[in-house]
Amino acid sequence: MKAIICVVVTIFFTFSSIAQDSVKIIPGSDIGLRVSVGSQNQISFDYRKYLKNELKLVLGVDFLNSPNFRENTQIISASSNSVIFEQFYENTAGSNLRVGIEKSLKKWPNLYGGVHLLAGYQQKISQYSTYQDTLNENGNWETIFIQEEPFSGLSSYKNHFISTGAKLVAGWDVSISERFIFNLNVSQTFETVFQVGPSDFEPTGSYPGRIIFFNAHSSLGLGIRYTL
Repeated sequence: MKAIICVVVTIFFTFSSIAQDSVKIIPGSDIGLRVSVGSQNQISFDYRKYLKNELKLVLGVDFLNSPNFRENTQIISASSNSVIFEQFYENTAGSNLRVGIEKSLKKWPNLYGGVHLLAGYQQKISQYSTYQDTLNENGNWETIFIQEEPFSGLSSYKNHFISTGAKLVAGWDVSISERFIFNLNVSQTFETVFQVGPSDFEPTGSYPGRIIFFNAHSSLGLGIRYTL
C-alpha cells in the first residue's frame, strides 16, 4: 500500500507540473483505458460524451478479478507428530457494463464527480484442500496432500452470479497534449450479487456459500483518455 501511495504522489506532482503548461481540456467526447487496484483489480474502458453544463454521459465496461486467492486454514486434528489442515481458497472474476453521469466542477473543471449504474456477471471458484504435516524420522516436518493439490480443479465449487449496483466516482483529468488526457480516479462500489443456476459441485464437505449477498469495495485507478 505504501508503494502504491508513493507512485500516486509521484505521478500527481509530475502531471501537476505538466498541467501548468498544458492546453486546456476542451469539452467533447473521449474514450479511455484505466487500470484500477483495490479489493478488486479492474481494467476498464470508457466512452464519455459531453452533454451540457459540465455534464458527461459515460458508457463503460469493466473486467475484474480479485487481487489474489483468499485463504482460510483450519486444523482438523493434531498429535505429537502429525497435524492435519484444511484450506479454503476463493477467487472471483467477471465483467460489468456501466452507464452513468459525471459532472466537472465549475471552479475547477479538471475535477469531476459522478455516479454509475452497473450490471454484470461474476464467477466465483471455491476450492478445498486437505493436507498433513508429519514429523519424519530425521526430525523434519514434511507436507503430504491427502486430497489433490490446490487448484487442481477437484474438491471445488463454481458458482455463477448476476450483479447489480452503483458506483460513486471522483477524478482528476489533466491534458498532456491536444488529444491525450491523464486520469486519476477513485471509486466506491455498492452491489447486490444474485446466484443464478445451481453450483458446479464436487463434494468435500459443507459449502459456505450464500445465494444473495451484498458487496462494497473501493479502488484507485490510473488511466489515459483520448479526445475524439
